[in-house]
Amino acid sequence: VPNARWRLLLSNLSHVFPNWSLSKVKSVAFESSARMFEMGFFSLCYPFMSGEERRRTVFYDEKTSSRLEELRLSGRPVLMLIPHTCLFETLATSPLFRPFGGKSLGAIYRPNKNPVLDEWITKAREKVGIKTFSRKEGIIRDRGPLKAANWLALLYDQNAGLRGGGAKFLGRVCSVSPLPGLLAKNERVICVHAVARRVSFFRSKLELKILDEREGNVSGKCHDLLASNIMACSSGFPEWLWSHGKWKTNNMSHEYFQLQDKFRHLSFEETKDRANRLAVRMPNWLGDIVMSIPLVIAIKKGRPDLRISLFCMKQYAEWLRNLGIAEDIIELPNQRSRIGYFFEFLSYRRYFFDANLLFSNSLRGDIETFLVGAGNRFGLVRDHCRPFLTDFYKSEKGCSTKIHQIILWEKMLNHFGLREKLPLSSLSAFRCSLEHSFDSIKIGIAPGSMNTPEKRLPVSEWVKICRGIQQGLEKFKIEFKVELFGTSKDCKICSEIVEHLSVMNIQDYSGNTTIVQLSEKFKDLDLLICNDSGAMHLANLMGTPIAAIFSVTNKNVTGPIFDAPKFLFELDCDKHDSNFSVKFVKKLLLWFTDIYKIKKNG
Repeated sequence: VPNARWRLLLSNLSHVFPNWSLSKVKSVAFESSARMFEMGFFSLCYPFMSGEERRRTVFYDEKTSSRLEELRLSGRPVLMLIPHTCLFETLATSPLFRPFGGKSLGAIYRPNKNPVLDEWITKAREKVGIKTFSRKEGIIRDRGPLKAANWLALLYDQNAGLRGGGAKFLGRVCSVSPLPGLLAKNERVICVHAVARRVSFFRSKLELKILDEREGNVSGKCHDLLASNIMACSSGFPEWLWSHGKWKTNNMSHEYFQLQDKFRHLSFEETKDRANRLAVRMPNWLGDIVMSIPLVIAIKKGRPDLRISLFCMKQYAEWLRNLGIAEDIIELPNQRSRIGYFFEFLSYRRYFFDANLLFSNSLRGDIETFLVGAGNRFGLVRDHCRPFLTDFYKSEKGCSTKIHQIILWEKMLNHFGLREKLPLSSLSAFRCSLEHSFDSIKIGIAPGSMNTPEKRLPVSEWVKICRGIQQGLEKFKIEFKVELFGTSKDCKICSEIVEHLSVMNIQDYSGNTTIVQLSEKFKDLDLLICNDSGAMHLANLMGTPIAAIFSVTNKNVTGPIFDAPKFLFELDCDKHDSNFSVKFVKKLLLWFTDIYKIKKNG
């Protein structure tokens, strides 16, 4: 039945065995489910078994029998550390799994949420001579049996919650109980890893390994042994309860984007293929993608254990791969206008993403994320409803027109636990030599705008700006080279600019560059003049000085964010200024010659 427990089972197996096919994952999941039911039935049945029937539930080979006898003759207390295999209860019920000689076998248990079931299990264990100790009663009472040289059994592989210690198990962070280490502090205690490996229905084989408690970290060594058993089995050791929430830690929404301090000492680079998985739905526009990059980097620093996958449009995929800010780049499907586009997202469910973060702000993106099937879906809510999100940060009314976009996103991630400072350094350092004398200057112009055509200046204004800059630079005896950039939609305006400036040294690259090529060309520019556009943000990220003209947008809301030189000029659209280009060029040249320390000859 497709419910949350079944998804957890498939997710756990898919994380630990990323190279398995989905059919194999499901096959092992079915077998593990059968073992879970077998465990439940055994707990109900064994009180009605005879002593001989209970004796036959565990097989002891000669080596194991010899070790048990050695433990009995030692006269020392024994701490049996047992993992959650489906027939672990056979060890407690078998009459041979005992210390003998007037000593007793005790068991520490976690009370069941169902009081009737809990009472049944407790009475069944006591009926076969096991002394039970609830974890709720604390560890002081639990040490009593060990002091009297008795044996004490403890299930060590349960999720220990907020109070547990930080560890890594099979590539993912988990919370482990400190109880085994505390109980092993008694120098006389012998710590034994005991596994009830299933042989057939209601029958197991005991495997024992005596631990050297002097080395410390008893719980860690037990988890390492369990991991070895799991990885050595071709079917993933299905009798271990894969449907348990072993890795259910650091996953609450208010702390999701910051790893708890108890995990910070761990290293995750070698286990990224088995890590918790975060899917990030990137924005559709280049400028928004550039502004989201510092946030992705901050998340990566705050949650180094995550494997981050970026969902983006095809034209941005190669560029994002080159940046190396995420482990996976997933291209959004084509044919965005057809209903089949959404069905393709169902195929991404095989990755079993643990969470999904949306930088996009559309119903389309919300539906995409819902179909991917992540348990937690984080996003920003402005003035409209987003029912497909499970966790959201609601911004104050009207703040989207007053607060910068990256600040809103940062507030959202802070709401979900992020404490890292955003990295706002450009990718390339600003090239400026105080003693450099320019023979020529390469200036780029990006006159277009993809999402808001109203941002564009008329061709006549761009012509005036270019001629004004040329005249200004002639005073410095500096050659002026112009390169035009834009998408295929900007080819018309760029060709018109070329026609009016045919006498200049000008090159038109509009419609002929990918994002990767564009970013490389921006690094070679001395200045980019542009509107409020994706080109502005990309050049700012690359460390290129920019001169941006804001007309219908607010520089305080959508302005460039990185630390490269920037000159932001606001144009008042309500008052037409015929001398706009003259004022702009004059201020631009003063700023430009200042940042490059250009001195006028003579």
